[in-house]
Amino acid sequence: MEVEGLDWVFLLAEQPQLADKCPWNQLPYECYKEFCGWEYLLEHQPLSVLTLLRKHPSLAKHVAWDKLDGIYWQCLLKDSPQYGQHCNWKMLDGRSLCIILSSRPALSEYVDGECWQKLDGLDWGRLLSNQPQFAEFCDWRKLSGENWGLLLGHQPQLEEHLDWASLDDWGWGKLLELQPQYANRCEWGKLGETVRRFLLRVQPGIMGYIKEPIDESDDESKIDWSGLGDAVEKEYHELLKKHGLEP
Repeated sequence: MEVEGLDWVFLLAEQPQLADKCPWNQLPYECYKEFCGWEYLLEHQPLSVLTLLRKHPSLAKHVAWDKLDGIYWQCLLKDSPQYGQHCNWKMLDGRSLCIILSSRPALSEYVDGECWQKLDGLDWGRLLSNQPQFAEFCDWRKLSGENWGLLLGHQPQLEEHLDWASLDDWGWGKLLELQPQYANRCEWGKLGETVRRFLLRVQPGIMGYIKEPIDESDDESKIDWSGLGDAVEKEYHELLKKHGLEP
């Protein structure tokens, strides 16, 4: 019986000594890409190429590295950073770079100025929250108010780079959720009812800073979400649940 395509992936996972018999150059692209989705890869396809490389690093010499996309590199380098030398870093997008460097900062040796420019405000907020030593490469102008809220919530020492006026509703919400000591810098009159209500739930100690009246008898079922969108409503309830406050 002739072994073809994806069958080689599963065969070599158990019998790596047959690698010399595998027609590596004839394997379809799907052998490298199809099983790269996070959930599918980690939960449903333990014998994928990714697992194959982890189990048998000697097979790395056969891999067509230029066929691997950003999601594959995220998965592979998280657990096997030694393969960083094979990655074409310039082809990765900002999100992939953020995810890789957040868990494997030493791989920054492969990242140059062109790569850093690919990170957007959200990427920088997430990366610097975990690895603040990369602040010197950040274009601070890319960060939105919400990005800043996330970042300072985890790394308050970076506040010297912040234009406080740029913080918006949920920027303040995310910041004061984690760093309530900044409450005295907040212009509470600019915050919407939903954000103020959220902050009172998770940080009741900041009540003295809020001058505008809030009807605390109202519950969340009375909030008008129509102008806020499903994403805001979902995030609001997820944040409350994280604090054990969601009914």
